[in-house]
Amino acid sequence: MYKLQCTSCHTKWYTANSMTDMICENCKGELIEVDENFPKIDPERFRRQQEMMMAQNKNTDSE
Repeated sequence: MYKLQCTSCHTKWYTANSMTDMICENCKGELIEVDENFPKIDPERFRRQQEMMMAQNKNTDSE
């Protein structure tokens, strides 16, 4: 069993038998595998990390 969480809406955990069921039922977003031993992704923190990564990518592209 895989534990999956949506990268867009972060609403709930999914359990799937295969990695092919990778679409969120709620918002059709992408699901990622998560480890239940780690805390659930905080949407705000995740969004900030994404923004930081995007900013870093923009910086490296311009050089």
